[in-house]
Amino acid sequence: MSLRPILAPQGLPEDEYVRTALWSAEGDLGRIIDAPTSSLDAYVSHLKKLRFLDSGPAPLVCFVDTRALGVVLMARALLEAEVPSLARASWLLLLQEGRAEHFAASAERLGTLDDSVDAVPLWKSRAGQYFVVVPPTPPIARLRARCAEAQMLAML
Repeated sequence: MSLRPILAPQGLPEDEYVRTALWSAEGDLGRIIDAPTSSLDAYVSHLKKLRFLDSGPAPLVCFVDTRALGVVLMARALLEAEVPSLARASWLLLLQEGRAEHFAASAERLGTLDDSVDAVPLWKSRAGQYFVVVPPTPPIARLRARCAEAQMLAML
């Protein structure tokens, strides 16, 4: 198994749940790129300098602030436009405790969920972008399968 680099444009909280979820998705906890976080443009500029993104395992791109999904969609569009190798990435939305209901309502307005939030659903935006929704206590095998599925769908 080849571990995948983890990209975190919003940064990552020091949280055992986040570390466990990323490890479960075959993320390389030793290769977390979460800086600079001063702006998305600065982050994109930094990513463009990282040659390992062009080859090797597809990265995991993680968002932890899911309150404004429109902002997440715009960030993904910019990242994919500026860093073409991210077209093969798996995109994760890490839900915080107590946010599932609010997230589900927002997600349904901007796309479709294929399962309940606690079952690690795929969220498909209206633009056809897939995201793996990671609840606070994800079933590990299901999370791995959904990441692989989202990556495959992105390649179609």
